[in-house]
Order: sequence, then C-alpha cells, then structure tokens
Amino acid sequence: MTVEHVAYHLPTIVQEFLQDTLEREAEQELTPEYVGDLFSRSILAFDDAIAHDVLDLFGGSIEELEKYSDTEIKQIINDQHLGGTNWRKARLCMYGTTALIALVDPDHVNLWVANLGDCQAGRCSLR
Repeated sequence: MTVEHVAYHLPTIVQEFLQDTLEREAEQELTPEYVGDLFSRSILAFDDAIAHDVLDLFGGSIEELEKYSDTEIKQIINDQHLGGTNWRKARLCMYGTTALIALVDPDHVNLWVANLGDCQAGRCSLR
C-alpha cells in the first residue's frame, strides 16, 4: 500500500511523513497496530514541523531562543513590512494546530483516527 491509496486530502507534511516512512519500513507488515502507531507518529511530525518553523527563526532550539530579548524576538517576528514570512510562521504556531485525520482500511474493517489540538471525532453507523 502506498500513501496515494490513503492520502487524498492529507496535509502535505503528514503525507510526506507517511510516504517516507512506508518506503523506509517497506518490509513492515501493515497490521492495525502498526498503522495506528504510524498515524500517531505522522500527527506528531506535523506538530513538530510547525514548531520547528518558528524555532528555526531563532537558531533552531529553545536554548537558542532564550538568548534573544523580548524586543529582538518582536523585531524578528513582526516582519510584515518585509512580506511577513516570519509573522505567518509565528502566527500559525501561536494559534495552535488542529488536525483530525481518519483512515479506513480497504476492507472497511479497521478505522484509525488521529487528532492533534482541540478537535474530536465522532463515529456513527447507519445500519
């Protein structure tokens, strides 16, 4: 199975993580437990990528960020007059991340739901 089979509307970061991992771990059997773990790791990778976008503005780590004064941080983040690239990254991180992804296997036997942030999923079956 490739990500193309399951990734119709996934965020790019999640889709790339899944594709890379499935290629690296090609011998891994796609058990429900493995898919659940893979799905969880993909959501964490999504959250980490957003946080690292902001940390990269300040040397890539919390330790490096701590070397900046509040004034310096504001100057780096508030770059709207230069196009706002840093501001958009920081705004995304400050607003938080909400992602909810559901996956059903081709046989409709297993359902995986991964979420990040303040979102929830519900499932109902009409039989």
